[in-house]
Amino acid sequence: MEKTKDSVPAIVSSGTIRTYSATDGVSLSYRYWAGQPGKPVLVHLHGIEGHSLWLEPTAQILNRAGMTIFAPDRRGSGLNSEVKKPANFGQLLSDIQDVLHIAGKENGPLFLIGNCWGAKPAAVLISRWQQGKLQLPDIRGLVLTSPALVTKADLSFPEKIEVAIRWLAGSRKAMAVPLTPEMFTDNKPYLDFITDDPKRLTHVSAHFFAQTFFLTAIAKRQANKIELPLLVMQAGRDDIVDVQAIETWFSRAASKDKTYKDFPWMAHSLDFDVQADEYINLLISWINERAKGVSS
Repeated sequence: MEKTKDSVPAIVSSGTIRTYSATDGVSLSYRYWAGQPGKPVLVHLHGIEGHSLWLEPTAQILNRAGMTIFAPDRRGSGLNSEVKKPANFGQLLSDIQDVLHIAGKENGPLFLIGNCWGAKPAAVLISRWQQGKLQLPDIRGLVLTSPALVTKADLSFPEKIEVAIRWLAGSRKAMAVPLTPEMFTDNKPYLDFITDDPKRLTHVSAHFFAQTFFLTAIAKRQANKIELPLLVMQAGRDDIVDVQAIETWFSRAASKDKTYKDFPWMAHSLDFDVQADEYINLLISWINERAKGVSS
């Protein structure tokens, strides 16, 4: 039966919730979907406004394909929305590093997926690991989906000045994230889900904006240091990401095994598109091939 925008099911969590203790002693949670032994193990990072539940539609399909999925919630987001302690980008990277070490104990080849904002720490972690600057378990491939390494949706210049002033002053007053639900998807059931989501992160501190700025600046420079098999999947109708800049970033990637796929009909959130089959099929096939050590 052909899918219609009204036929998309509501998001219902099928994963279990687990916790771990971060390096600074803070207890953090993530969603976990147990797969089949020997099948790929994925650590999937969410975007700036979202959280692990936004990855549920894709996680369910990947899990049915036998894959194990770890979806950590960034501090201040989703399951960890009550964690108010400000964290520098180094701590945010450390949190993901912890989850990668936990996932690396599973029986299966490990992959890292970074969606939207999550592409920033993903790119930085992989590049630093490959330069020998940090220790990670063996990772077979890096996947970036609509990676917000360069964005069109951004703070205005006066807002950036305000962020700098507030950050230097140590202000914790929240500022609006310059995104709207319509930028993520035009698929009505998921658009309604985003709009009504009480966990959607619409405001963040100047400290978080500042740390994002630093992380972005580093991530932009990492392409020529990434030699891992790389898959970038980019929405063609993306109101958040600068698509041309992402193509340029991808062209500089050092990996000899790299694939760039554009989905011209899709809005930013590939996971929420009503015609996401091609995206999902490519994701599964690409991961399975690299899991076997086969390069296309």
